[in-house]
Amino acid sequence: MSYGMFARREDPGTSDPEPIGREERRLIPVKAISGYAEWFYAMARNWKPVENRPWTLFRYFKMSELPVRVYLHASKTQAPKDDIAFIKSLLTSDQRREFEMVDWKLYRGHIMGKITIIGEAKIDEDKVVKAGNPTLAAAAHSPWAFGPFLQRPSSVI
Repeated sequence: MSYGMFARREDPGTSDPEPIGREERRLIPVKAISGYAEWFYAMARNWKPVENRPWTLFRYFKMSELPVRVYLHASKTQAPKDDIAFIKSLLTSDQRREFEMVDWKLYRGHIMGKITIIGEAKIDEDKVVKAGNPTLAAAAHSPWAFGPFLQRPSSVI
C-alpha cells in the first residue's frame, strides 16, 4: 500500500474542497495499490471485474472500514508478455483492438483511476470460494479471478 499524495484541504464547514497553495501543501495519507498498467486499464474499462492479490488487503485496513476507496497506481514497468497474452485472451475483438491501440507510456508511473473495494474472498486451488458476500462469490467464478485473495471493486472512476 502506498501513502502520500498531494491533496486538497477540506474545510469541515463546507462540502467543497479548498485548493491548497504551493506553500501550504501538506501530505494527506491516501491508499493506493500498484500494478501493471495493462491490468489496471482492463479494470478501469470495467472489463476486469476483480482485483487479485497474493496477500490480503486486511494487512492495511480493517474489515470494518469497508467499503474503502483505493487509487490504482500504474508501475513504470511493462507487464510480462504472458500477462498481456492472458489479458488479450479474455477480451472481445473490439476490446482487444482498443487495448492494442493504447499508448502505455501515458499511463506508466501515474494514477490510472480509483476503485471502491467492497470485500475480499479467499480462493483455494480448486476454485472453492470462501466469501460471506454473494457478489464476491459470483465474481470469484469470473475468468479474471485467480486469487488467492480476490477483492471486488464496486465502481471504477
